[in-house]
Amino acid sequence: MEEALIRHIEWFLLEMGPGFTFVARQKRIRVGAVWYRIDLLLYHRVLRCLVIIDLKRGTFTHADAGQMNLYLNYVKEHLNLPGENEPVGIILCSAKDDSVVRYATGGIKAKVFASQYLTALPTVETLRREIVATQHALAARAAMKAK
Repeated sequence: MEEALIRHIEWFLLEMGPGFTFVARQKRIRVGAVWYRIDLLLYHRVLRCLVIIDLKRGTFTHADAGQMNLYLNYVKEHLNLPGENEPVGIILCSAKDDSVVRYATGGIKAKVFASQYLTALPTVETLRREIVATQHALAARAAMKAK
């Protein structure tokens, strides 16, 4: 299911309009002795920054914000090129509690949700609708295969 969801979200983001370019899928990074995988890594040509997409099947948790902060700091230090803006992180999840999001991301210095980028990035509602539609399509496809 993750494979299909990633493929669909990848297509959705790339088709949103000019500016997004594909960099990597399941980008492996090593922090200390541990390997991590960034679900999608895009570049926005207009904003001149890397965009990290983290896909979560369940409800957003504080741990998701911490993981994104780790990714943002790593990408800023190791993958950003001179002259590029700081990376932006987008966490796509099936459900969230706005209070948990607010407190989990409130003190993070990296731009997990940066207001300066909202005019060029899709709205949260647009992303939420796309995830829900993708989940419904995948569930329908799975039901058809089961028959």
